[in-house]
Amino acid sequence: MATVPVMPIACASAVVRFGCCSESASVAVRFVSLLAAAKIRAAERAWTAYRDAYLAAAFPLADKQTVYGSIYPMEAAELRAQVTLRQVDAIDALIARYRSP
Repeated sequence: MATVPVMPIACASAVVRFGCCSESASVAVRFVSLLAAAKIRAAERAWTAYRDAYLAAAFPLADKQTVYGSIYPMEAAELRAQVTLRQVDAIDALIARYRSP
């Protein structure tokens, strides 16, 4: 198995931004990108649990239709969409750190 050189994320980010073309820099960027992708996927799984808990806290009672009324499904869907859009923006900002300018 080949050894992949480890490069600090800030340095790898600079390589991506400024287009350094050395082979070791290219390998390091791929390594950091794969590592970042794995970490982002793990963060997304954790966020899904957070989102579900957040929605449950927003509408805590068991008999939701009776307690919150006929508008409950629409309010719950709207809240879920708002929370999800905020997360999409956060993930887009995180991914943008690894794109070339």
